[in-house]
Formats: sequence, C-alpha cells, structure tokens
Amino acid sequence: MARIEATFTVDRADGEYALLVAGGDPSYPTHFEFEVGGEGQPSASVELTAGAVRVVARPVTVSGGKLALRF
Repeated sequence: MARIEATFTVDRADGEYALLVAGGDPSYPTHFEFEVGGEGQPSASVELTAGAVRVVARPVTVSGGKLALRF
C-alpha cells in the first residue's frame, strides 16, 4: 500500500491547545498516524478494524503563530 503524507498548517495564536484527531472507515481497516509541530510534540499511530472510529486527543503548544499537523 502506498504511503501518502501531507501537512496541514493553520494560523493560531501562541498558547496551549487540545488537539483532537479522528480516523476510521465504515468499510475498510484503517491505519493513521500523525505528528504535531516537530520535535518534542506528541504523536500517535493507530490501527483500526473496518467500522471502527477513534478520536485521539493530545495537548499541543503553538508558537510562532502556526500549528502544523503532519499525517
């Protein structure tokens, strides 16, 4: 299976945030992983069966006015 990577960037005021990332598919098994902002920030890797959905919550710190989320 091909690996697809993308980065989502959003402007945010500097500060502490709660980040929620949801993944899943009603018909197919799913694998998703993400990294927040680079070194020192939490990340997650999740394997799900078909029909399963999971929400992953992580605290993040925004600095420089941008939050970058890499999938």
